[in-house]
Amino acid sequence: MPLKRESLERQLRAAQEVLDAVKKQLLEKGVAEADLKKQPAYRDAHGDLRTVKRRLEVVADKESLAAAAAVSNEEE
Repeated sequence: MPLKRESLERQLRAAQEVLDAVKKQLLEKGVAEADLKKQPAYRDAHGDLRTVKRRLEVVADKESLAAAAAVSNEEE
């Protein structure tokens, strides 16, 4: 599982595009916007998007810890 920011940002854009395409397709089929969360294809695409977002948050946390450690080491 790659945890590089660039890779995760690319995956995030791709997951958002897939979610948008699935949403558009379901809306064209006549599914109400309120009922999208009941559709398996939508739930799957939305879950993939959430997974990538969480991974990106972990990378951001690691980066902030590394920055804090660097500042701490400079002060010593």
